[in-house]
Amino acid sequence: MRVLIISILIFVFPFLSMAQTEGEKLFSTICVACHTIGSGRLVGPDLKDVDKKVSDKWMKAFIKSSQTVVKSGDKTANALFLEYGSIVMPDQPTFTDA
Repeated sequence: MRVLIISILIFVFPFLSMAQTEGEKLFSTICVACHTIGSGRLVGPDLKDVDKKVSDKWMKAFIKSSQTVVKSGDKTANALFLEYGSIVMPDQPTFTDA
């Protein structure tokens, strides 16, 4: 029995580690065209340690509608908008907070 369990773990574990979370899937299909995580700037900023630069609430609002945050007069949003050539980040209103 022990050999069977070990064999199953050896076979299944590599596949489990390859599974992406929903957030990773969204990033790899939508966000990666403009952002990296630790590989430098692209069209938009590198997102490494972004959670240390802005609040979770701010980030969720910006992702769902960057221009709503920009137009609200938010200094951080306006600075990013100008720094990246006034290129509008596409809204992602269907993204959930999760």
